[in-house]
Amino acid sequence: MNASCSSLFSLAALALAGTAALARGQSPNPLAAAADAPAVELPPMVVAESAAAPPWLYVKVGNMEYLSRCSAATTRSYAEEWERALQIMGAFVPDSLLPRNEIPALTILVSQSFGQSTSPELLRELKQQAALHDRARFGQEPRAISYRFAPNMRLEDRDTYATFAYVDESRFDASRLTATPAYLRFLLERRVPALPAWFIEGIDQAYRNATLSLDEITLPDFSWVDDAQTRWLARSPDAPRALLPASELFAPDALRGPINGNPQRVETMKAQVALFVRWALEGGVSTRDALWQFAARAAEQPVTELMFESCFGFDFAELRDRLSDYLPGTLQKFPRLDPGKLPRVPRAAVRPATVSEIARLRGEWERLAIGFVKNGQPEVQEHYVAQARRTLHRAYDTGDRDPRLLARLGLCELTAGDAAAARSFLESATAARVGRARAYYELARLHLADLRRDQPATKLFSPAELSPSLDLLRVGARQKPLLPEMFLLLGDALVRSSVAPTAEDFVLLDVGAAAFARRPDVSFQLALALARHGKRDSAAALLAASSDYVNDDNLRARFAQLRQTLASSEPHDSGASVSATGVR
Repeated sequence: MNASCSSLFSLAALALAGTAALARGQSPNPLAAAADAPAVELPPMVVAESAAAPPWLYVKVGNMEYLSRCSAATTRSYAEEWERALQIMGAFVPDSLLPRNEIPALTILVSQSFGQSTSPELLRELKQQAALHDRARFGQEPRAISYRFAPNMRLEDRDTYATFAYVDESRFDASRLTATPAYLRFLLERRVPALPAWFIEGIDQAYRNATLSLDEITLPDFSWVDDAQTRWLARSPDAPRALLPASELFAPDALRGPINGNPQRVETMKAQVALFVRWALEGGVSTRDALWQFAARAAEQPVTELMFESCFGFDFAELRDRLSDYLPGTLQKFPRLDPGKLPRVPRAAVRPATVSEIARLRGEWERLAIGFVKNGQPEVQEHYVAQARRTLHRAYDTGDRDPRLLARLGLCELTAGDAAAARSFLESATAARVGRARAYYELARLHLADLRRDQPATKLFSPAELSPSLDLLRVGARQKPLLPEMFLLLGDALVRSSVAPTAEDFVLLDVGAAAFARRPDVSFQLALALARHGKRDSAAALLAASSDYVNDDNLRARFAQLRQTLASSEPHDSGASVSATGVR
C-alpha cells in the first residue's frame, strides 16, 4: 500500500514573506511560472548544498522535530511559540482526544535570506521532462505547463506528517503563530479510535475565528442555520425553533447517512452540534470535562441516552430544553473561556544538526514529496526520487545505521516502487526494533504477498510459513499510531492460518476491534478471523457493534452473510463454518 500524501496550506498564521500573496493565489517564489501558462505547485526541494550555505540546526520540542536553516534565535522562538500555540489549542480539545504518535512530526524551516534552494535550470529540466512524458505516454504535443515551488506546504502519510516553510526572518513575529482550524481538524480526524463526526464538526465551528491568547479565549459569533433565522431569533427570543432530537444528533451516521440528504436538515444538524459544543465549552470546567468524556466514549461505541446521562447528569429531553434556552442568548454575545494556567514551555535547546539528522529529516520530507507528485505530477517523480535517495544515502553510505534512517530508506524505496530494495532496509530496521508501525506493516505485507503468490485462495499456511509475517504484525500492532491496515492484514493472516491463533493474537484482535469500531471493513476481517478459529460469539458481537457504520452495499451483504452463517452454526464458540476465503 503506497503512501497517500496531501498538501494543506496555512498550517499556522506565520509572519512569512509572501503570505498575503499566497492568500491571493500568487506565489512569492522568484522562480514563479509565467502568467500565460498554468502553473503546477510542487513541494519545495532543497537542492543547493554549498560551503556558503548556513548550517542546519536541530531542535526537538514536545512531539515535533525541527530542521532549520534559520538563525538559532528564530528557530528557538518558532519552536517554543508553536508549543505554546498547541497548549492554547488544548483549551478546546485535551490531549486525550488528539492522536497519539510515537514518531515526532517534522517541521523544516528555511530562511528567505538564504533564498529558494532550487534553480531556474531545475525548473527548465522539469518542464523538458514533462514534455517528454507527454509525447511518450499520450503521443501529443507537450502541455503549456510550468512549475513553481510552494513556499509553505504540509505533506502527510498514514503515520506521520511534515511541514516546510520559508521564513522572512526580518519580519518574523513568533507571537503570531497559531494552530489553525484546518490543523485542529486534521488532528481530530487522525485520532484512533475515530471521533464522531458531530464532535469534530462542533469543535471546528467553535474554534474557527475564535480569538486566542494566553489569558483568554473568545468564541466567535454564532449563526443559527442561516442569516435569516439568526436575525429572527435575535429579534424574537421566544420564537419557536426546530431542534433535532438528540438520538439523531448523536447517531453513528450523523452528517453522512442517507437520511441527511435534505440540505436544510444537514444545516440544522451542523448548527445544533455547534450549539451543543459551544454550550458545553461555556458551561465551565465540569461541563467541559463531561463533553470530553462523552466524546471519548462515543468514539468507542454508539451513543445511548444512558451513556449521555452518565456523563452530564441529565437525559436527552433535558438537553433539548437547555440548548433551546441557551440559543437566543448566545446569538448576542461572545463567550470567553479561561485557558487556565498553562505549563511553562521549556527553553528549546537548539544545536547544529548531525549528518544523520539532516539525512533522516530532509529525507523524510523528500520521501513524502515523492508520494505527492506521484499522485498528481508523475512526470517529475524521478527528480524527487533521486533527491530523496541522495539525501538518505548521504548518511547511510558513511556507515550510519540508525534504525529510523533505515526505516525511511525502506519506505522511500517502497514509494519509489522498488520493493526488493525496500525489503532489505525494512528488514534491518525492524531487526533493530525501530519505533515505526508502518515499517512492520509493510515488511509483513511483502512477506505475505510472497507466501500467497501462485497459491489457491483456499490454501492454509503453517505456523512456520506465517511466522515471519505474524511476528512483525505482533510488534507493529502495539505501536502508535494504530494503523487500520495493520489489523486488516493481521485478520487476513489468521484466516489463512492452519492452527489456532495464540492468546496474544486474540488480544490484538480485541485491540483492533476497539480501535476501529467505526471501520466496518476492519471489523469484518477481524470477525472473520475470530469465526474461522471458533470464536463465533465474539465474531457475532463484533459484527453487531460495527453494523451501524456500514455504508457500502457490498460490505453490508457480506456482513449479513457472515451473520447468517454464525447464527446457523452450533452455539457457544464450538466451531464455525468459515473457510480461508470467507463464509461458506
